[in-house]
Amino acid sequence: MNILKNVTNKIILLPYLAINSISSLINRNRTDSDEGFSSIIGDFKYFISIVFWVVIGYFIFRSFLASYREVYACPADYSTRCVYVEGEYKTLCDNGKNCMNYYTKIIFSNKKVINFYYCEEKSKLRQICYAEGTNEAWILDYYGRTVVK
Repeated sequence: MNILKNVTNKIILLPYLAINSISSLINRNRTDSDEGFSSIIGDFKYFISIVFWVVIGYFIFRSFLASYREVYACPADYSTRCVYVEGEYKTLCDNGKNCMNYYTKIIFSNKKVINFYYCEEKSKLRQICYAEGTNEAWILDYYGRTVVK
């Protein structure tokens, strides 16, 4: 159990150990004045490490955090021009397989919102969604851009 605890502690403190190693390589000839800087960093070693891991975790897992995508939206009857808008989506999976992202609403740049009650998937990147109230059909195409808020 002590081995597991020591390994976990080393992994958590990896950023602190890296900073400490780099600073000792730069300052090979330490003097008494350098000890103040070293003790300040030592006092905040857990804070520095946690901030580092939170930032790294955000970049690794941000696709799981985001629920907005930039989509190309067109009315199915092409009554107005097509525009890039922000689309909010939810994911449905059956037993962890065959996942589908369906759009719940789109948000235009002027903050106008259209909510959808039903979407049918035409392909992995294209859906036809039907607006609440007006039953107007919208074609939504996804080109791989996720909006992180």
